[in-house]
Order: sequence, then structure tokens, then C-alpha cells
Amino acid sequence: ANPKQASALVNLAKIRIDEGNLVSARELFVKAETIAPDAEILRALVQISLKLNEKERAAGEFAKYAAVLKTDLSSSKSNDKTRDVSFAEALLAGGLPDEAALELNSLLAFDKRNVKALVLLSKVYLEQKNIAAAGRLLETAVASGLDDAKIYLALAEVYEAGGYPENAIPAMRLAIAREPKNDFYRSRYGLLLVNSKAPAAALVRLEEALKEFPESASLWFALGIAQFDDNKIPEAGKAFEKALSIDSRLIPALAYLGAVFVEQARYNDAVKIYEKAIGLNGKVALLHYLLGDTLLKMTDSDEKRIESALKQAVELDANLTAAHLTLGRLYARQSRWAEAAAFLERAAKLEPDRAETFYQLGRVYARLKRADESKATLERFKQLNDSQKEQKEISRRELVRRLANVRF
Repeated sequence: ANPKQASALVNLAKIRIDEGNLVSARELFVKAETIAPDAEILRALVQISLKLNEKERAAGEFAKYAAVLKTDLSSSKSNDKTRDVSFAEALLAGGLPDEAALELNSLLAFDKRNVKALVLLSKVYLEQKNIAAAGRLLETAVASGLDDAKIYLALAEVYEAGGYPENAIPAMRLAIAREPKNDFYRSRYGLLLVNSKAPAAALVRLEEALKEFPESASLWFALGIAQFDDNKIPEAGKAFEKALSIDSRLIPALAYLGAVFVEQARYNDAVKIYEKAIGLNGKVALLHYLLGDTLLKMTDSDEKRIESALKQAVELDANLTAAHLTLGRLYARQSRWAEAAAFLERAAKLEPDRAETFYQLGRVYARLKRADESKATLERFKQLNDSQKEQKEISRRELVRRLANVRF
């Protein structure tokens, strides 16, 4: 094997990447890897597969890469100087959280105080629903003497995800104490108070922060959420509009402004807002759902357009219950009973405690002459209904709320 030949192939592959020719670059990296297996080459192959949306191939290539890191210490050490969390970020974005966790743990084996790796690994654990692991990771870092605002922010998010606002709020205060001029931290603190069912307290803190940061889009956005949750709808609309005047690409603020318009029965305005948000990022399932659901409220809407928006939502997020439910309602309205049943059944499996789903499904079963199933389903609806009188309204607010903490 000639290491110089492998190096030449790698350099040429990098040129092909710069030219946008990923397939050619991959071929060159494969040849180089055959000559001189190396962690950097294997990492590049994984990255190419991720960019080409070849998830299974990327996972297979990552297994080889991980084996090299584990067995060839000299290679991993030499390459460690060029490594950062960007590879793990790409793995996570490509739907490979387990692989992202392995990469981040490898980075932390070299530097246990790598703040970016610690924060991202905590996010990976949260995505995997492993809240305990995320908490242990960050608490251990703090106990070791790592006194960093980003760690405290991540810890606050972990505590919030675990349902411990009494721990999340002090952690957020520590983040602010370490970086008092960070307006985003102030906005997150306000949102924590909102989530703790204290919108009035959030309003006080956010208004105080806005005196110091009057042109902070994140603070105006958080203020709008606090007002929205406090049923101050017109005031919330003005706050979201102010946030958007500062940052016109703030997608969560657009989503909330659309929700304000829906509350005010300004459906045409809401549709325009959701379309603008989708134009900025068409891969957010909730935006397509909100568009379709709003169109469904209008008497003169094109039903094909509604169906298209809702189907797009389902394709982007197969577990978005509201989209399945609304598609089922749409098909029922069109007397497409079999299709309605399929989507409503999926919605019932995703959220078995949602009363409206069973009501709609019971009606559809009756139309399909499935009398026994209709009777049982409507009985289930009656059992759930008494405790869910306001569920429909709350559901929409909760859906929009999911976007509040998303950073686009």
C-alpha cells in the first residue's frame, strides 16, 4: 500500500466535493480506504451518504468508522484534532441518533469538558427519550466543576422535559447569571415560567428584560406566548408582529401569529402567514397541518388543497396525530369512508385517550355497516368525553407550542 497514493485520492475527492460531485468523491474515498484504511476517510464516506440521504449505507459505513476509532488509537488521536461536533450533528439530522451518541462519547473520551459535545449529547438523549441519561451527563459535568452557561441551559431543558420545573427554573437562572447579556436566555426563562403555568410572572420578567433588550426578537416572541397563554390575544398578536419586524424569518413567531388570526376568525390572514412560514421551511410537518386545518375551517376552500396540505404533514411526520384525525374528518365529509377509517384508526393508535377521534371513528364505522365496532367505539368516546370538554382548543395551542423551542 502506498500512503502517498491514498493521500492524493483524498485530496482529489475533496475537490470533487467542492465541485458538488458527491458520487465521484465517494468513489475516490473508497479507493483511498482500500489502500490505507483511516478514520478520516471513513468519516467522509458517512458524510457523503448522509448528504445523499442514504441512511442505511451511512449506518453501515459508520460501523466501520467506529471500529477504527475503537481499535486504532493512533489514527483516532491524529484525527481528533480535526474533529468537532459537526459530524455528530449531521448524524443526528440524518436520523442516526445512536451513531451520533457514539461519536459524541468518543469526543468526550478525549475531552470530558467539551461543552458543545456535552450539550449535543444531552439533546441526543432527549430525542431518544432517555431523560435520566441526559440529566446524569450534565449533572456530572457541573459536579466536576464545569461552570458554563450553555451547560445550565441544557440542564434546564432536560429538567423541563422530565417534568421538573422546580429544578429547571433555578438552572436557567444560573445560565443567566453566567451570561447576563444573553437575551435568548432571558426569553427561555420567561417560557419556563409560562410552562410552569405562571404566565403573569412571565409577563413581569419579560417586560423587565425588554427594557434592557428592546430589539430582541426572542424576547418579543416569548412575551407574545405569555400573553397568548394569558388569553390576551390582541396583545399577543402585536408582540409577534414586533418580533417579526426584527426577524422576519422567525418561523415559530409566524406560527403563533397564525394561531392568533385563527382565534380571531381571520382565516385568510392565517393562511397567508402559514404559507409564508412554509416558504421559509417546507419540512416542518406542523406548518402543513396548521395550514390544512385552517383551510378546513373556511367555507370556500378547495378540498384538494386541504388534502394536499394534510397529506404533506403526514408524510413529514407519520406520528402527527392531529393530521391523521383531520384527514379522517375531511374524508368523512367527502363520504370516502374507508379512507377516513384508515386515518382515524391510526390517530386512535397514536393517542388512545383523545375523545374526538373515537366519536369520528364511531360515525365512520356506522357508515361502513360495521355496527359492533361502531357501538364499541362510541362507548369509548362517551367514557372519554366528560373530562375533555375543552380538548379541541387546547390541542391546537399545544401543537403551536411545540414550535416555541425549535431553533430553525
